[in-house]
Amino acid sequence: MSHRNLGIKGMAREVAEVQEWVSTVMETPWEGTFEEYLKDGQVLCALINKISPGKIKKISTSKMALMQMENHSKFVKTIQAWGVPLSDCYDTALFAENKDASGVVRSLFALGGALQSNLELGWTGPVIGKKYAQKNVRTYTEEQLLAQKIASGAGSQVSQGSANVMERAEIQDGGITAGNAAAGAGSNEMSALAMGSAGVMERSAISKGGITAGNDAAGHGSSEISALAMGSAGVMERTNVTKSGITAGNDAA
Repeated sequence: MSHRNLGIKGMAREVAEVQEWVSTVMETPWEGTFEEYLKDGQVLCALINKISPGKIKKISTSKMALMQMENHSKFVKTIQAWGVPLSDCYDTALFAENKDASGVVRSLFALGGALQSNLELGWTGPVIGKKYAQKNVRTYTEEQLLAQKIASGAGSQVSQGSANVMERAEIQDGGITAGNAAAGAGSNEMSALAMGSAGVMERSAISKGGITAGNDAAGHGSSEISALAMGSAGVMERTNVTKSGITAGNDAA
């Protein structure tokens, strides 16, 4: 609530407009000065009941300042409920002390604006002030809400990051496939980076002629020692000694 411009000096036109509007709605002439006529709050509460009959059920006629302030509080709370912002409401305590009369003028203009914008009140009488902006309430069908939910769950381009940009290429297998390969579950092949020098420095397979059996036949690899592990084997091996004549025992085998 504003505590500035507490008096109504320089507001002759606005005060006259408010007095004419209140008198028209109340269907009674204005009596006395602005502050005197509205001091006890009874006229303001009666104005509310004229707009919405029975809205304020009890209006105090007491001369006590506390009871008069209660009338003002009822008026302010009602116009707030009708759409008048708190910033456009006067300070009831200050007005009870014969101050902030300009705030009351502002509040009555604001009330006239709320009557124009709040269609639920159904007010068709005279108004004052500028109409408040009305709320633009949007309604959506169940189909539209479902579509929004699906779209929000898909994720934006930013949240998806590098998806579909840096994915590894699918490995195509030739011939008949089975298991994960057939189901399209992806590949467990290692990337070139993870494999290191695999496939570059691997030893060559040793081919054997003739009929093979066991591991050789099953293709489990070779138990041959690599050239590096063999060292000078095959280079500095001794030459078999050939013996003439008939041999027996180890020599015969």
